[in-house]
Amino acid sequence: MSTFTCGSCQKEWTENYCHDCGQPIQAEEHLTEDDICSDGSVASLPARVRVNPFRYLWFEPEARSFYQAWFILIGLMIFTAYIQWWVLAGVLLVIWVPITIYLGLIFKYVPRLYKKCLLTPAMVVSQRPLEFIALVNMDAGTGEPAYAIKREAVPLLPFHSHEIGTLFPCVSSFNGTGESGRWTYFSPVPISFGTGDAEVIEKCMDRLGDAEFAPLLEAYEHGNYPTDADETFWLDEKRGPINIPRNL
Repeated sequence: MSTFTCGSCQKEWTENYCHDCGQPIQAEEHLTEDDICSDGSVASLPARVRVNPFRYLWFEPEARSFYQAWFILIGLMIFTAYIQWWVLAGVLLVIWVPITIYLGLIFKYVPRLYKKCLLTPAMVVSQRPLEFIALVNMDAGTGEPAYAIKREAVPLLPFHSHEIGTLFPCVSSFNGTGESGRWTYFSPVPISFGTGDAEVIEKCMDRLGDAEFAPLLEAYEHGNYPTDADETFWLDEKRGPINIPRNL
């Protein structure tokens, strides 16, 4: 598990904040562009997983619909060109080009997501429909922890059991900060969407360890998690429920 070492007391923490000294821990100067996420942050525990973009396109629900449409349009263009319906073939081509550009952007984005962004604990909480929860620290650099649990629905969860209580690793990206200094939104994606390598997934589980999964399990046992998909439940430093922070 990656840790941050306080320059004053030399104690290590899993976040860039020393609770003994009450001050942020500055990021090390040797960090390079390869360590910085697209939002400008540096993950305390980056996933560092080599992803298969084609696998991601197949398992990620939104990307999969575009991926399937891309193949269907190719087939239709070939057919309409064969029967010489050139106008229709042209229309299909106009539709196919932006989808191709969109998929190309995903190909460029996904490797960075799985390499740089935050390795995140997650757990299955529903089988029908298949849904999971993931917990992260939403602090964007103030040193004041603000935890959030998000519930996500997925059609498939490759590699892992769908039994309620199944623990697995995700990678999370973050968006936007308000006056509160907290991230406003995070999006967890299963590691298994990007790779089916058992050794890689097990390594991610080991890097998270019991310490990262314990707060998630505690929140679940106390019912402090969303009941509906795509909702976020906010927790305080002690993982108790709080109102959604203002100025987000």
